[in-house]
Amino acid sequence: DKFAYALDPSHPEFTQHQEQLFHRLAHEFGYGYLKLDFLFAAAADGRRYDPNLTRAQTLRHGLKTIRRGAGDETFLLGCGCPLGPAVGVVDGMRIGPDVAPYWGGDVEPGTRLAINAIIARSFMHRRLWLNDPDCLMLRVSETRLSREERFALAAAIAVSGGMLLFSDDMSLLDEDSAKLFRMVAGIGMEVDSASGNEPPCASNLMHHTAVPILVARGLQRVLYLLLNTSETPKDVSPATTLPAGGHAQLIGPDGESDAPAKIELPAHSGRIISC
Repeated sequence: DKFAYALDPSHPEFTQHQEQLFHRLAHEFGYGYLKLDFLFAAAADGRRYDPNLTRAQTLRHGLKTIRRGAGDETFLLGCGCPLGPAVGVVDGMRIGPDVAPYWGGDVEPGTRLAINAIIARSFMHRRLWLNDPDCLMLRVSETRLSREERFALAAAIAVSGGMLLFSDDMSLLDEDSAKLFRMVAGIGMEVDSASGNEPPCASNLMHHTAVPILVARGLQRVLYLLLNTSETPKDVSPATTLPAGGHAQLIGPDGESDAPAKIELPAHSGRIISC
């Protein structure tokens, strides 16, 4: 029963204040990386100073004001943002919900939904901005993620080639976590370097009964991410998924090996095929 007051990006006096504020943050305080979170609030329904602006236009106007103040050399990361109004303004964009130290369900925020968004929006990377998939979660304590679930998230981040962000307490990591980090960093850099010409793409995004497959080009190979986010195990035959011929390697939680004729995907798991 109380009113909340918000700043209106369509108001010229606020526009002036906002531009000056972000100029100061970037050029006086020296911040070269600015994360802009909860941006959807600028597009919330309500009365505005300029009634001729749509909600999307109001949000974009605010973002362009921030860009003018911060300058082109400052990295702007959008987060919690309707995607369309930010195209051409931000340098990076969170393209899905927060990851979490638990798997989550179909609608509950968690790692499962984050992985789904990584796959669905992988094609945006280096086309609209740098994709931010949220943090890689490696820790083996203070988490409810299983080993398979941690690898599924890591594999999705790696093969999508987007930004690699890490926030775990280093004291909670073991040698297996370090190996997984090196795998993600190596594959991610390889995919990212090729994304300017051909970004990763989900090959069967609209096939609801199929195992989701993300295809990405590396420097001298093609990478296929196979995901099983369901509650039951699934079997996949590489022969029905990959081009004929050539040698294929399987990358999973236990390392790298020759790809078998049938790949068993436990529930909440992922595997990478390199060929």
